[in-house]
Amino acid sequence: MSSARNLLQKAAREIGTRHRALRLEGVPHWVTPGDIRRMAERAGAIGIRDAYIESEKGIQTGTAFVEFEAPSLTRKAADLLKNAQISGIPITIAGYVHARSPKFHKRTRIDPLKPIAPTAPATAVIYGIPKSFKLKDVRAFLHEYKFATFGTPEEAYERVFVSSGEMTRWAIRLQSMSDAWRLVRHLHMRRFRFGQRGETLIGARVVY
Repeated sequence: MSSARNLLQKAAREIGTRHRALRLEGVPHWVTPGDIRRMAERAGAIGIRDAYIESEKGIQTGTAFVEFEAPSLTRKAADLLKNAQISGIPITIAGYVHARSPKFHKRTRIDPLKPIAPTAPATAVIYGIPKSFKLKDVRAFLHEYKFATFGTPEEAYERVFVSSGEMTRWAIRLQSMSDAWRLVRHLHMRRFRFGQRGETLIGARVVY
């Protein structure tokens, strides 16, 4: 009884602070920040500023954060998300954190790039592609995935970022947002083998 009372008192103290983000646990490895945001919106949460999934060395830890515009909105969202689920998997509210902290906004080298202006109904960005890959190589990499491209196949693909390292990013323009999300779910946080390089972790996101 005393242990439960201590937990309740701790929760009450946390709610009384100016925390503007919820910490979520039990997040499946294939979930994207967009999935977290939509889950909160479906539950009725408003004033969402950001959603972020924590990762260590490129591997998702099962922890996510949702930041809100004001502490009052965070507290209300905590009530709304008590029974939250993603694809039938329960998501647990693990507490409150300060928003805009260095840890909360840390971005690893494989996190999404800064948004680019989409030039089609939907755009998916894939990052972690070897820099040596040409257009034909990217198309070959995705040849088993069936989706409708926007315009001709050549026009649908565009290399949007070249780093000083060995990886680069490609944008793929698609006919619909649902098509873009299906592609992202297919690729995000999965490991692929490119020739003699060994396994490489691929990331993907939808650009609005």
